[in-house]
Amino acid sequence: MMSGMHMSRVVLLGMKYNKCYVLKMMFGNAYVKVKRITSALLINGFALDEIRQTMTANDDVWEAYIKEHPDALTYRDKILDDYCDLCLIYDNESQNSRSSYFKFST
Repeated sequence: MMSGMHMSRVVLLGMKYNKCYVLKMMFGNAYVKVKRITSALLINGFALDEIRQTMTANDDVWEAYIKEHPDALTYRDKILDDYCDLCLIYDNESQNSRSSYFKFST
């Protein structure tokens, strides 16, 4: 059975979805999140702060990136507590340790 929160979202939308569809949407959203964060971290100037679990960069790097990718604004001050776990699910399967996903850190 769906949790109350997810069920209320479905009811509020006025639509009825089966559980598989809701899970597909959730997994799809998580996949997009991982790909967006990973692509930003590959750019020179970005790093993943292991302690605060946030993306870090100088203001000018952020401004330039947000100009090209307006959706990235949501990640500027967001805690990415699930990023490493999501990388284990969605990212390169040849990586075999959780710490390997902190390769972007300074």
